[in-house]
Amino acid sequence: MRGYLADAGALARKDLLLELRARDTLPAMLLFVVSVLVVFHFALPTNASARESLGLLWVAILFTALLGLGRSFVAEREQGVLDGLVLAPSDRSAIWVGKVVATLAFLVIAEVVALPAFALFFTSVDASTIAGVALADVGICAVGTVLAAMAAAGRARELLLPLLFLPLAIPIIVGGVGSSLASSSGKYLGFLALYDVGGVRVRRHGVAGTGPVSVCPARRRCSRASGQSVITEPSRKTKPASQIRLTSGFTSTFR
Repeated sequence: MRGYLADAGALARKDLLLELRARDTLPAMLLFVVSVLVVFHFALPTNASARESLGLLWVAILFTALLGLGRSFVAEREQGVLDGLVLAPSDRSAIWVGKVVATLAFLVIAEVVALPAFALFFTSVDASTIAGVALADVGICAVGTVLAAMAAAGRARELLLPLLFLPLAIPIIVGGVGSSLASSSGKYLGFLALYDVGGVRVRRHGVAGTGPVSVCPARRRCSRASGQSVITEPSRKTKPASQIRLTSGFTSTFR
């Protein structure tokens, strides 16, 4: 269990450090959510109902999260390390947990700015709305990370992720708006919690492999010796055989 958490923490820490250095995802999320609130502050009439205002808040949160999910696997895809993550001697669900933690951190930071801005432009935010946002964040990141990984392998990834994610996010919108508007928000909060539990259990067991190395590329031989996975490519006429030894977690040593 300790090694599992260490692998997930290493991947989440890597994503957070990359964001601190590159500043690609978080500024875009902040600019988008604030821009949406500012535009609709002037577009909606002054006597807009609370249902309209809170519905706008949840739509803004959903599309802000979609913006962050779309970039969750960009670094791995551009650097060509997706195969390395899959072949690493670690539980595959640790990859999912690390990505969920990093995406959740970005989304929470964006909401720390979005909720006060919403209270400034529209109406105050009560405790039930904050609780609904917190529960919805877990479900959004848990489900969206799996779909982002699926979309990252396709060519039309920018189109595929919204098509997969938005239908599955409808229960989150229903539970979130209900928790913000209903006089008794407990059942809607319970609905969001049930969605989170179901999403975490299904997604975690769905991405878990049968072992550290369960799928091998074509024309490669995989063997396990003394707790290590050695991947050897067949010899060629012009080049000697090369070995890639994955030692532990997501650390690799090339020889």
